[in-house]
Amino acid sequence: MRRPVAKRGVTSAVRLAVRPATTRQHLHHQARLVITLPKESDIAEVDIVNRFPDCREFARTLTMWLSTDKRSWKQVWRASGARDRWLVKITGKERARYIKLGLREKQYLDLKYVFVYGSARGPGSR
Repeated sequence: MRRPVAKRGVTSAVRLAVRPATTRQHLHHQARLVITLPKESDIAEVDIVNRFPDCREFARTLTMWLSTDKRSWKQVWRASGARDRWLVKITGKERARYIKLGLREKQYLDLKYVFVYGSARGPGSR
C-alpha cells in the first residue's frame, strides 16, 4: 500500500486518489469520468491536468460534482474556459466518496490526470 502524500498549503490534506484519465471518452452529451475513493472523505482540493496542448479546448466546459452515494450529485465547480491545469479548492466541508468530472457540451472528454486531496475519515466521524 502506498503512503499518503501530503499536499503543501492544504491543512492536513493527503492525496486520496490519482486517476490517469488517458482514455478518450467518445463524443456524446454524457462524456464523464467518475473517481471512486476507498471511503467517504473530506475533499479539500482537486488538481486537474488537461491533455495539452492539442486537445486543450475540449475541456472548456468541464464541471465537477460530488456524491456520497453515487445517486445524488452536488455541483461544486465549473470551468470558465480552457486551461492546461485547474487547481480546484473546495470551500466548506464537502464529504464525498465519488467525484464526477463531465462536460456541459457535446465534446470529447480527454484529460491527462486528476489528483484528489483531502482527509479520509472512518465511518461516523465528521
